[in-house]
Amino acid sequence: MKKASRQSHPGKSAAMKHDTSQVEIEGESTNTQLTGVFCEDFSIMCERAGLVKIPLVVHNTKLQSDVSIDDHSSLCSRLHVTLEDDEPNAIKHIHFRNMKINYTLACILDEASAKCLAIHTLSLWNIGRPFFDTTTRAKLQDWMRGHSVQNLSIGSSNVPRDVFSDLIGSQASLMLQKLSLKCCQLNDSHCEQLCPVLEENKLLLCLNLGCNSITDAGLFYISKALKRNRVLLSLSLMGNKISDEGAIGLAEVLSRFSLSHSEMVDRRKLLLDRKGTDEVVLNVNM
Repeated sequence: MKKASRQSHPGKSAAMKHDTSQVEIEGESTNTQLTGVFCEDFSIMCERAGLVKIPLVVHNTKLQSDVSIDDHSSLCSRLHVTLEDDEPNAIKHIHFRNMKINYTLACILDEASAKCLAIHTLSLWNIGRPFFDTTTRAKLQDWMRGHSVQNLSIGSSNVPRDVFSDLIGSQASLMLQKLSLKCCQLNDSHCEQLCPVLEENKLLLCLNLGCNSITDAGLFYISKALKRNRVLLSLSLMGNKISDEGAIGLAEVLSRFSLSHSEMVDRRKLLLDRKGTDEVVLNVNM
């Protein structure tokens, strides 16, 4: 009698770890079925994709503002979920921290959050170099567009010089109102790429470029952009290499330049539109 032998498939196991296709993530590779709940499905999909470190899901029912995914070398990986209400998918803020994001993880995020309709903020801290990879960048961009993400924070991570056109450029079709690139090793060349994009942007309200390597030369490009941008309300440049002279020059640009005739016409139209909206709101409330 021949003994039945168990045949291993090392090639298949390796493919599980490195395959980035959506089919593998959605496949029936385990007996665990997807539940439609973000936290549970995220862990299941990570296991199916063969990720070495799968965050431990920790539920938080308090009305706080974030979901954080931690991957510390000395601590257990965690995914802290904060809900807007008792609905398990009522997530407002997703925060990746100390976790290398690649195309596989971006696909998992996309699939697991399909039923999360309240996400408005994405925070990425020390997540490697996903924006240098065109496929990963495009996937994250599509995810933010699909969820109408309004706030994006990237920290302690390198970003390429052309990242601004993909995040706040007119062709990006994103709805970002707040963008933070703190501790991202930005320099003057980044500011040069930022200038034409910021000039045309009509949605961004807050921009944080703190704790980078921007000098007076980079500040010149930012000042140039702000001469045409009348939408941005908050700009943070703390922790850069800007001299007093550079700061004074920026202050002069912001406070001492006149409007052209066409700019004055646009300004008046904007004020009239705002006034009309306020009157409508006032009548409805009465």
